[in-house]
Amino acid sequence: FVAASAAAPTGLLCDFQKNPALGVRSNPHFSWVVKPCDNGDDHKQIAYRVSVSSQGKLIWDSGQVASQESTYVAYRGPKLAAATKYQWNVTTWTASFSGQTCQSAPSEPASFTTALLDGWDSRAQFISIDSPGIFGYFRSDVHFGSKVISATFFITAEVDTVLLAGYKLYINERLIDVGPGRGEAPVWEGDGRYRNLPYSTLDVTEHLIAPTGGNCIAIVAMHQQPSVMAQLMVMLENGTAISIVTDATWLAYNGDLHRGPAPPKHGRSAGTGFLEYIDARHEPIDSSGRSWKQAGFDPTYSSNWTQALAKAPTTEQLQNLHPKMEPSLQITDIAVRSLHPVACRTKPGTRVEDSPRSFLADFGREFQGGLRLEVNDGTTGQLVHIACGESLKGGSVGNTWGWEFDWTLREGVQTLEQHKYMECRWVNLTFSPQAPKHFRLSAWKVHYLWDEADSYFSSSSVTLNEVWELSRYTLQAAVLDTYTDSNTRERRPYEADGIIAASARLLVQRDFLFPRHSHAWVINQPTWPVEWKQLSPFLGWQDYMATGQPDLAVAFTQQMHDRSMIGFLDNSTGLLDTSKMGRHIVDWMPDAAEADETVKRGEFTASNHMSVSNAFCAHGLDLLAQMMTAAGQHDKATDFKLKSYRLKTNMMKKMWNGASFCDGICSEVGGKSLVMSNMFTLAFGLVPQPQLASVWKTVASWGLEQMGAYGAFWYQAALSNSYYAPLYDTPDDGSAILTALTKCDQSSWCSGLRDDNLTTTRESWHAGTYSHVWGASPIVGVVWGIMGIHQTAPGFASFVVKPKLGALSHASITVPTLRGYVNVTASVGALQVQVPCNSLATLCLPRSATDSAQGLSFTASTGLLLDGKHVAAKVSGGHLCASAPVSCGRSGAARVLSALDTAMYI
Repeated sequence: FVAASAAAPTGLLCDFQKNPALGVRSNPHFSWVVKPCDNGDDHKQIAYRVSVSSQGKLIWDSGQVASQESTYVAYRGPKLAAATKYQWNVTTWTASFSGQTCQSAPSEPASFTTALLDGWDSRAQFISIDSPGIFGYFRSDVHFGSKVISATFFITAEVDTVLLAGYKLYINERLIDVGPGRGEAPVWEGDGRYRNLPYSTLDVTEHLIAPTGGNCIAIVAMHQQPSVMAQLMVMLENGTAISIVTDATWLAYNGDLHRGPAPPKHGRSAGTGFLEYIDARHEPIDSSGRSWKQAGFDPTYSSNWTQALAKAPTTEQLQNLHPKMEPSLQITDIAVRSLHPVACRTKPGTRVEDSPRSFLADFGREFQGGLRLEVNDGTTGQLVHIACGESLKGGSVGNTWGWEFDWTLREGVQTLEQHKYMECRWVNLTFSPQAPKHFRLSAWKVHYLWDEADSYFSSSSVTLNEVWELSRYTLQAAVLDTYTDSNTRERRPYEADGIIAASARLLVQRDFLFPRHSHAWVINQPTWPVEWKQLSPFLGWQDYMATGQPDLAVAFTQQMHDRSMIGFLDNSTGLLDTSKMGRHIVDWMPDAAEADETVKRGEFTASNHMSVSNAFCAHGLDLLAQMMTAAGQHDKATDFKLKSYRLKTNMMKKMWNGASFCDGICSEVGGKSLVMSNMFTLAFGLVPQPQLASVWKTVASWGLEQMGAYGAFWYQAALSNSYYAPLYDTPDDGSAILTALTKCDQSSWCSGLRDDNLTTTRESWHAGTYSHVWGASPIVGVVWGIMGIHQTAPGFASFVVKPKLGALSHASITVPTLRGYVNVTASVGALQVQVPCNSLATLCLPRSATDSAQGLSFTASTGLLLDGKHVAAKVSGGHLCASAPVSCGRSGAARVLSALDTAMYI
């Protein structure tokens, strides 16, 4: 190639993990972001070169490969060694639509560390304590005679899935990792076998001190009879390779002596089966004052330290060990935003105490994690009662969900810290008989990996910006390794929570493993509502659209097919008999009631052939057929497509009243066509084009009133169009979706901010938990509805930008994709879009309330400028769009779309 220059590729992913990728399989796949060229617009990749090395030695060089693929490119070199760190980089060549070529500089190297590909060291054993208990403390001091070049730690533990912290790993007192979290089916290339013993892979090189001193590896394990297995692989500067494993040489201590696990006394939730009533007098501290997590600790001070019980992993355990596909969770320390005394009386009718012993702390925002209390002047036997909750009323913490407990202090300096995590914002501390003069409250918080640079949004509406931030922070702060109904109360993954949480999170984070891991878990362990089981093919579609790979659908083809409920086909009608499926949830109610009240609230009509479940089945099978085609399984694709077609045909014959879908067979429901039938059939793209506008108006006119958080997601999807349906045009200027997102009545996010002081979204508008991720659906309303960013091909190979601003004067957003970042700035009559180089974008002028007020309408002859040059135009859904798609601009410049006659907007 005769090439100009381009910036080096960025955004390198190995098996969809960001740099550094840990626990990578033997045949990794690479993805990268192709960068723009400095000699022109519209460049797409035409070739790449990937190289892989280890310790300065080249392992594989792909050579220059003629290919447009920049996502999920396979490693094809020699067999990779286990537990080994590799570096890789990529160079790309691109060509513009006009044939101009460009060569990039090599990317900055990224690293990946392979998993235990040949299995664990045969010496590694699960270690436990020698007496009944829930908490086990394990430690080992290790010394190296040479500088540590690399150190990789592998660790797993038996875990209760709702409690997360089967282990906490410390090196030299520093908290390194919390895990292992839930199991998974890896799904790579269709592997759907569930494993319940995931292990984490950690690069701990920087945490080991050598050769100047010793290192302490300390593990807190938590389970009924806690059990943990670990392996540390170290490479030294002198060329020595060392493998250190958990075995009977480790020391063990029954941590129940210190943590005092016991039942809650003030309510309960999934996380509070037992609480930690910590007694600092029993913390393992030696006679020199060293903590058991410090190197040099002397365990002989107490007979409670014994050799660990060690058992080789069973055959079943070995079969279930699996390198977790996700990165480790993020753990950070946070300070209290405010802490002030709370007046209290020693007895009713007496005066307020002069020296306060009760305090109210506010961490400023809801967080997931545990409290840490540091005291400099403790008194033996001094008590502190702690209540931690999500709300505040009259100076008292509310919505604790059982998180109230007592800690006991010892003499002098000490730190007490929770092992378990909880959801918390407000804390009441009450000391007795008096408060220490010098204490400090802080916390550790934990959540899934979050990159602040991945997303951005701002608009001319203060309320919309606040609702976006509420939703965005929820997706950051209230998420662990798997989506759940809420980590406050139930901590159980549900399909409905997943479709919302993962749809939204994919629009704000360039991460594809959180949804994939979560979907694999919940498909293996489905929930009970009929419609939520029917979401299974939709979860597969979500993964396929995000990654471009149908692995999840291949792994769970049979489950997705069966949970479409096609097995309940009534041959006499050609429709599903919905009366025999189980309990239905058409929408979850706004008061968080454990019932579907859509009939009572006039949203739906029940029958034996309900339209919503039939629509889920018909469209789910259609999506599954498309994924089978992508996977090359054409017989299954044909079968699923035919079943979908027949069901859709019968729905049109017996449920279509000429203008919309009835709530069931029209003759069975008296011809009723209420909002739920209209909303779901519209969201699934089942409404014929001639009636689409009228059905859309039916849904829009209902509003969010009487809907719960689950229905709110589908309401926004229906009004906006989403990738769960073929692309369709919506008839308004964005006013409907903007109203839904910014209104401040009782059925709104705005009222939650105003009345409930929310920092994370609630389960329902003003009921349920304060940290429910499925309330974060405004993300999809903004991205799909207002900014009009519509993905039209898997992996974001192509997309459309059709902003609908409503009354907004301007809005800007960054949306992450597998191929790069889409940056959009929209204002009345103008659009700027930074398009990733290996994507194609169809750009359209924004619609707004200004257009509607002025009665503007476009025709194909209306002048349109792209980057200041006249281009052919087309009209689509009232938008004026460039006829031809575009790619990245020269040197990364935004593509600018404007009307030739800007005076029409004045």
